[in-house]
Amino acid sequence: MLFLAVSKLVVIAVDKIMNREPLLYSKDPTTGDYPVHLLMALFQKNVLNAKRIVEIFNHYKIDFMAMNNENWAPIHVAVKRGFFEAVETLVKLNDRIGDDNL
Repeated sequence: MLFLAVSKLVVIAVDKIMNREPLLYSKDPTTGDYPVHLLMALFQKNVLNAKRIVEIFNHYKIDFMAMNNENWAPIHVAVKRGFFEAVETLVKLNDRIGDDNL
């Protein structure tokens, strides 16, 4: 459910799913991607909604450095696709929460 909500960039659905069952935040068994990887891959489809979902994930303490099966963090996905705003959002979030891992 969460992957579908993220793939459609539906903020309200992501928030409701995370509010009810944050443990649904799991990785895709095929790609090893977490929902945040998918979010970074789709960021430019709707930047405003994508930024809102980043904030929701941050609220639920989602690991923005989670590695997929290729040992890529979400920021790697954003950089590969050339999504400057996605990278900028992650860097600003990193500065705000004081995480030195990004």
